[in-house]
This record gives sequence, C-alpha cells and structure tokens, in this order.
Amino acid sequence: MNALLIGRRKSEMCSQTHEVCAKMDGFMAQDLATSVAVIKARLRAHHGATSRRKSVTPDEHD
Repeated sequence: MNALLIGRRKSEMCSQTHEVCAKMDGFMAQDLATSVAVIKARLRAHHGATSRRKSVTPDEHD
C-alpha cells in the first residue's frame, strides 16, 4: 500500500516538475532570443563605431 502511494506521489511530482521544466525552457528560450538580439545590436553599434573611427584616423594622421 505504501509503495503504491509513494509511486503515485513520485509520478505526480514528476509531472509537476516536467511542467515547470517546460515553462522554464520556454522562458529561457525567450531570454536567449532577447539576449542574442541585444548582443547583435550592440555588436552592430560597436562595429559601426569602430569602422567610423577607422575612417577618421587617416584624416588625423595627414
């Protein structure tokens, strides 16, 4: 009887944990997508700034 009860509790806990895991995976995927977008935007801004600086430096040396 106890083993059956423990088995039920384990399966209930497992299904709850899997739901939580699925939700977490969804949140993490969203966060990751957002982070990647932010990083790409920052890189673009950074590269834009460095390329502008590179085009300015030859004028400074002249």
